[in-house]
Amino acid sequence: MHAAKRDREGARGRDLVAYLARKISGYMVKEIADHFQRRPVTIGEAIMKVEDLLEKALKSMEENLVEGRKRKYRVSVA
Repeated sequence: MHAAKRDREGARGRDLVAYLARKISGYMVKEIADHFQRRPVTIGEAIMKVEDLLEKALKSMEENLVEGRKRKYRVSVA
């Protein structure tokens, strides 16, 4: 049981590193997959999973910040 938990933590770390390698360094998914000795599809899915988790976390933070308060200013990104 302990080893399975460690494996999941390792997979989460690998997913995050893959996301950062793609987002910040611009590596191709195939290059990242080759580095981790995984299939490109697996790495692509992992990157999308991290993006989804980050999006949900940011949305949750935003909701917590404005919960119960009136918005005085609306900020938009052009």
